[in-house]
Amino acid sequence: MDCSILTSLVVKNALTREGLKRILIDNGFGVAQATASLDELDVDQVNGAHIVLYDGAVRGSDCDLDPLASLMTAAPECRVVLLVESFDFDRMNRAFAAGVYGYIPQNIPYQSFLVMIQLVALGEKVAPSELIDSLSDRQAMPVERQTTDVAALYGLVERDREILECLVMGMPNKIISRRLGVSEATVKLHVKTIFRKMSVNNRTQAAMMARFPMLPFESDAGANGEALR
Repeated sequence: MDCSILTSLVVKNALTREGLKRILIDNGFGVAQATASLDELDVDQVNGAHIVLYDGAVRGSDCDLDPLASLMTAAPECRVVLLVESFDFDRMNRAFAAGVYGYIPQNIPYQSFLVMIQLVALGEKVAPSELIDSLSDRQAMPVERQTTDVAALYGLVERDREILECLVMGMPNKIISRRLGVSEATVKLHVKTIFRKMSVNNRTQAAMMARFPMLPFESDAGANGEALR
């Protein structure tokens, strides 16, 4: 691994912090900083594709992502990897929605951890193997529950959620209009809002995102016209 790829550690436990530092150095990564909190991190040294390993327990909660917002604003090209005590699908979903590159439980084997960090260095996003089981469970989840979770994640209002539920079931606008007792124009307006809030291009992507929120899609505004129908 090219030692020009720099990392910084924000890990509360001193022993864990030093252990991770040694693992990274021994495998060719440069370690610019190793701190116990974000307050101690010198953001000016976090340049370009800099990897920041952030211990979710620093603030006492794996899902407390607020402290990372200022870091990712100040260093938008940095790649944050969240280290957590245990896997949780909803927490992981919020983490990736916030812009992190990796979500890694701390009980992961050494070699697996190293491979995941190497993938992040190559620009990939990484998640633990527990994600596969969670996706299988989610596929069996009722559509209403799926869309309720996604609505909360993307700030969809109740009517948006109802229409998203219909999209998941493959309904065209005319059927959605009859089902919900609204005009097709209203349906089309809500579909457009759903696309914008979820950053997707078409109905298929919106439905897939509702069922599997972790799937990445590139936004292309030019694709939306046909997809609204």
